[in-house]
This record gives sequence, structure tokens and C-alpha cells, in this order.
Amino acid sequence: MSPGSDGRLADHLANERTFLAWLRTAITLLGLGFVVARFGLWLREMSLLQPQVGRIAGSGTSLPIGVGILALAACTAILGAVRYHTVRRAIERGELSTNHWTITAVAGLIVALALVLMGYLVASSFRL
Repeated sequence: MSPGSDGRLADHLANERTFLAWLRTAITLLGLGFVVARFGLWLREMSLLQPQVGRIAGSGTSLPIGVGILALAACTAILGAVRYHTVRRAIERGELSTNHWTITAVAGLIVALALVLMGYLVASSFRL
């Protein structure tokens, strides 16, 4: 029997595309985490370059939030790899079933991240 005769080849290719989507998400989170972590430093540098604006008071929360986003990026890459291998084994056994907990977990983490970033932006706008 050829590899594609029972549709498993298409399933494997779809699984790989899904894994690549997980990696793209992780890379995007890496970029966002880096930018957020460096945002406080950028604000301090800008206040030094423009003394007429005055010293910008920073709470130092951008670094921990950025590091948290970087940790989320690492978790997303790991979760994507685990999910890829789980689905790959299921395809080989012919017993593919969907698993909703990964989607729910990642969506919940993204919503939590959005709420933290919104809170940070609102709090920092009052300090400027």
C-alpha cells in the first residue's frame, strides 16, 4: 500500500502545517516579548534625550511582562511539538481524534496576556 493511498500522507502534511503555525505563533510572541521587555528602557532613554519632557517615571513592569511573554513563547513551541508528535502517532495508528484542551489552554493564555498588556498600558498612561 502506498503512503498516500489511505489519506495518511495528507494527514501528515496537514499536521506539519499545523506545527509550523504553532512555531510562527511562538516566534511572534518572542518578538512581542522582546519589545515589551525593552519598552521601559526605551522610555527612560527618550526622557534622557529630551530633558524638556522631564523624567518619565517607570514602574519597571515592562521587563517582567516581557519575560512572561517570552516564557509563553517557549511554552507555545513546546506545546506545538508535543501536539505534533501526539497527532503523528495517532495518524500512524489510524485513530486520530481531536483534542480541545490545547486550543482552550492557548486561547486562555492569549486572553490573559491581552488583559495584562491592557492593564500595563492603562497604568503606564497615568504615569506619563
